[in-house]
Amino acid sequence: MRRLLIMIAAALLPAMFLGTAFAGDAFPEKPVLSGFDVARVELTVPVTKADASGKTVTHARAYLVRLHGAFPVTGARLMKLYFGEERIEEYGGFPGGIYFLVFEKSRLDALSGKEIRFRVGNEKIQPSRKTFDAGPFDLKTVLPDKAAFARPPF
Repeated sequence: MRRLLIMIAAALLPAMFLGTAFAGDAFPEKPVLSGFDVARVELTVPVTKADASGKTVTHARAYLVRLHGAFPVTGARLMKLYFGEERIEEYGGFPGGIYFLVFEKSRLDALSGKEIRFRVGNEKIQPSRKTFDAGPFDLKTVLPDKAAFARPPF
């Protein structure tokens, strides 16, 4: 997973510096979530990881969850992302927001109905007042991962 995030970030790095400046403003102190979308993607580089039982599984496809908005990036005040009480341990940035991958449909379903929340540094967890729901999105069509990142916001 980490290798995939690094490869995607390297490919998008020039656009990130140009596209995430939020119209010339400084990065916000607190997260501002404007929306989210989900797509099923074919991974350029398959991801190998252990499943819940400890068995090693290679994933060639995943669900790409993009959160659109403005998010703090100061290293000393690292932002933590939650769906309900579940912390999303690994996420990356793209022009216009942050993203993470979900490898099993059952986990994606488990995140549905949960409020998206944030913690910056040691502050109290902040609600976004947005509830995640993957239902409205076409999850049968599989997109190349680069095309999924390039889609306009939902």
